[in-house]
Amino acid sequence: NQIINMIFFKKIKLKANSFFKIFAVTVGGFAVLLYVLPYFFKDTISQSVNELAEDYIKSDVKFDNINLSFYTHFPNLTVSLDNTVISGSEHFPQQNLIKANEISLGIDLFSLFGDKITFNQLYLSDAEISIKTDSLGNSNFDIFISDDEAPKEDSSVNLNFERININKTNLVYEDLKSRILFKASNFNYKGSVSFIENKIDLAAKTKIHEVFFAFDESIYIDKKSLNAEVDTQIDLENLSLKFNKNKFVFTKFPFQVHGRIKLPNN
Repeated sequence: NQIINMIFFKKIKLKANSFFKIFAVTVGGFAVLLYVLPYFFKDTISQSVNELAEDYIKSDVKFDNINLSFYTHFPNLTVSLDNTVISGSEHFPQQNLIKANEISLGIDLFSLFGDKITFNQLYLSDAEISIKTDSLGNSNFDIFISDDEAPKEDSSVNLNFERININKTNLVYEDLKSRILFKASNFNYKGSVSFIENKIDLAAKTKIHEVFFAFDESIYIDKKSLNAEVDTQIDLENLSLKFNKNKFVFTKFPFQVHGRIKLPNN
């Protein structure tokens, strides 16, 4: 019996060793494939990023390097732009709209084999976002090319964000015309977004370490935290907001927001 048991366990050991060898080779080969595959598309995608900036953005877009990898935001294939700066509109020539340590764009893998490369995810990390409106109503975020101008029919790129991830970002909104100042320090946002017939559906979780809000030089909120689960629809044509299931925790005070808000046309 002892001999039989020894033979049995020896066979089990041999089979286990064979299994782990095959498993290790398979995983290793897959890892190498994920590392090497992006190099075949790097030039094409680099060209697409430049074309994307030309087709959608009026202002200057500058960055140091382009990196293409499955591992930056695994398992998604993303193109990352290091030390990116996006300038504001012509009314704010000396001010940046976005300055980020990293802006990454997720790529639809199937689109690599089609006529247009589709960027369907946005990752923003360690960024400074400064949104401003002067006393005349001019905004520094008026940098996007209208539908009448772009994208062109012969463009080889398509922008269709389905997910947006924002991490460790500071956001400032200053409206001199409305006398509003809003700041969000260490702003984190993770969720989905969809665009259907002039409507934007947002479903996300967001966390802000510190919130500041002032109106007409009076401070109403200062150094308060905010956590939220957002389920909101924005109707661009009718200028309305529909709040479905929106849960907030302001410092330690929980509350919910439901209903609809219609914005004035002027």
